[in-house]
Amino acid sequence: MVVKLFGCSYASCSRRVLACLIEKDIEFETLSVDINKGEQKKPEFLALQPFGKVPVVQDGSLMLFDSRAIIRYYAEKFGGEGTCLLGKTLEERAFIDVMVIAFAWSSTSAITGCEASWLSVIGLSSGARVAFFNIYS
Repeated sequence: MVVKLFGCSYASCSRRVLACLIEKDIEFETLSVDINKGEQKKPEFLALQPFGKVPVVQDGSLMLFDSRAIIRYYAEKFGGEGTCLLGKTLEERAFIDVMVIAFAWSSTSAITGCEASWLSVIGLSSGARVAFFNIYS
């Protein structure tokens, strides 16, 4: 079954999920949500995500939102496939948890230098790194 990613091409949260899907080699399709036009506040989108935020993932009958929760779900669901996104050692997992919590409380929506360094710590491929910094299609 193909995963559906509802997101915005220039939203960092959507890009994070995209990078995860690429790293885990998960078949997906993107469905664009234009937040500049307020599409995330329309009733049909609010039925998917009650807070009107992107991204949202539909995986069969399961609907998930919040980029970090989505990433954790796929990192665990496909733990043995692709890049290990949650860390291989206790120290790596602790570092990743710190970064996830810190970014969740961060007021910036841009990819920071600290978040970019996190990419290299967990060994994301160049394809996934590009997804963080470029628009997905």
